[in-house]
Amino acid sequence: MKDKRIISIFIVLGVIIAILGGTLAYWSWTSTNAQKTNVTFTIGSNFSCSAEGGGTITNTNYFVPTDCTNSTYAIKRTITTSITNNGSNPVYMDMWLTINSIGSGLSQSNNFKYALTTNNNSCTTGVVSQGNFNGKVANDKINLLHNLTSGSTYYLYVWLDAAETSPSTMNQSVSLSLGGECTDQAPTTFSGTIYRFSTEIATIGSSIARESKQAWCANSTQLGNSCDFGVSWDTQSECEAYIANQNMEDTTCGQGTITTGLTSYETDPANLNKTFYLKHMVVDDIITESYVGFIVTPAMATANPGMIAGTYYLRGLDTYDVSGNCKSQYLNSTTGNCESPYYESNKTVLQTAFGSTYCTYYSSYFYCSVSGLYAYAYLHGNVEAHDGGSAHCNVYNYGYSYCDE
Repeated sequence: MKDKRIISIFIVLGVIIAILGGTLAYWSWTSTNAQKTNVTFTIGSNFSCSAEGGGTITNTNYFVPTDCTNSTYAIKRTITTSITNNGSNPVYMDMWLTINSIGSGLSQSNNFKYALTTNNNSCTTGVVSQGNFNGKVANDKINLLHNLTSGSTYYLYVWLDAAETSPSTMNQSVSLSLGGECTDQAPTTFSGTIYRFSTEIATIGSSIARESKQAWCANSTQLGNSCDFGVSWDTQSECEAYIANQNMEDTTCGQGTITTGLTSYETDPANLNKTFYLKHMVVDDIITESYVGFIVTPAMATANPGMIAGTYYLRGLDTYDVSGNCKSQYLNSTTGNCESPYYESNKTVLQTAFGSTYCTYYSSYFYCSVSGLYAYAYLHGNVEAHDGGSAHCNVYNYGYSYCDE
């Protein structure tokens, strides 16, 4: 029988949403019952934002290491965000969890976790942000949403994962509250390095800021609407050229709406708690470089002679244009191959990490695998890491990247 962890959970949701900008502010509190609390702060009459998070939650049930959807031993709350905009400027909303207090056993564990998703039944599908509370202390903030421009419904999961075995997580408590802010002033840009494990698609040359726009999409009877997968073209001719180049039957071009940018990312990869993930170099909100990172742990290196423990990065590249043609600067006129200039350096990274025993060379790609870690570098610019199952992270040779599990 699993030993029980007594964790007192006190979560205030839908209470702290602030607005930046304007000169006149007031707040109103509405409540339909004890379990529903919606707090809205409004600047003048032009815009407002709010979040309904289910009110104050106090839970002193026994908690045991379990999965995130356990109805008895995990916390799940529906969070409905709302943005009202009667002005001419876009409104941007951020939302976060504030850690009011946390027990030392929980803050030292990698298994006390959270996930914000768009799926009512899963903490791994439709992930918007996720992570654990390792290293967190009182007054720390965990970013959940960034530059949201329209309201939507999300599901917050907080749980002690089934992998937990340490008795230090027993008799611990944590207090969390939901906070946020919104503004009608254009958000400041970000420059630096970000890390993520997310199903959101980000493309080299695109902005990490959230934006919705009209675009041309490939509508396929077999593959669906490409806009739904974050792939679009600025003009109808570009879309049609791509369809022709790829010989895509039963596919037509039509206008649709595509939402780009990221709702969450980390500036410290340790916060992801993943053995592989994506890394992006960003200048003024624009992604300039994309990588797949993977970790060879000391345990893996000890168990597999030749491996060297460390964190490694494979650089992906957009060697193809939106029409599906190799860009001229990457086309080898002798072989006819589309070739990334980072292919050889990526091979060196793999050989250093895995050693020669666990790697295989083919004419157009190089891959290594051992202990449930697989990593690939392709001549044409793709890079990839996966676990041998459904979890993977990719940077594709069209420049877009995402992870899934």
